[in-house]
Amino acid sequence: FAAAAEVCKRTGFDGIQLHSAHGYLLSSFLNPLANNRPELFGEKDPYGGPLENRARLLLECVRAVRKKTGSDFSISVKLNSADFQAGGFTTEEAVQVSSWLEKEQIDFLEISGGNYESGIYGAADTGKKRQSTVQREAYFLEYAKEVTKVVKDIPIMVTGGFRLKDTMNSALANKECDLIGLGRPLCGDPAASQKLLNNSITELPRYETSVVVGNWLGRLLLQWLLPRMVHAVKLGGVQCWYYRSMYAIATTGSPKHKLGAFFCFLWNMIREGKLAKNLKGVNSKGLAHSPN
Repeated sequence: FAAAAEVCKRTGFDGIQLHSAHGYLLSSFLNPLANNRPELFGEKDPYGGPLENRARLLLECVRAVRKKTGSDFSISVKLNSADFQAGGFTTEEAVQVSSWLEKEQIDFLEISGGNYESGIYGAADTGKKRQSTVQREAYFLEYAKEVTKVVKDIPIMVTGGFRLKDTMNSALANKECDLIGLGRPLCGDPAASQKLLNNSITELPRYETSVVVGNWLGRLLLQWLLPRMVHAVKLGGVQCWYYRSMYAIATTGSPKHKLGAFFCFLWNMIREGKLAKNLKGVNSKGLAHSPN
């Protein structure tokens, strides 16, 4: 992490974010369901067991990045407000880790939640958390409020579900968060945030509801699959639509809105397979980045 951050600084970036959410490596260390180091290496293992041990790697990464990049380089952390799994990382634990991160003087903290097992995308797409307009627009805002009760000296960003400009302004005006994070809308319109700021739009595109998996024939065929398989294909297809759109932006400068989600699903699977095949036989031992 420190080596990658140093490369980012050298190549002109203003800062980096350590991703400690959604079940990825640092998040898995925090999650007692995923962190089984005490079983593997004994109860005295410094990176497993109690929360202070499970959070050790994240805090050490923050310190290592700061040491490599200096005080003039922005360091943020994306942290789960909870894993939404029985026995997983809890909101109470997230508040405590947030307090420790504040002491490390990170530049801002982003609050998110969930992982691939508990349904990082399912809640947003199926509407399970939709009880009011505000909750629908910002489904991690309530958890951020718990963090802001304890964390006072670093800005808090909330990402997830924001679509209406009025909802964003309300969250900021009520001091429920300090920064608004955007994700999916920018995958289809990278200028969307600028359009909000210059008042040319008041609502972000909702691709999560407009992107459809399969034409009429494809949807008919999906009916023959088991419900769980249908749900997985639909979520995977929509997610791959975002991947394909980001790829198009990077390679052509503009997204491809007309591409079907099922096509994007197949495209992504084939591309990932080719990339994985190219990695066979690669020597991954030693440093990935040479200090010279």
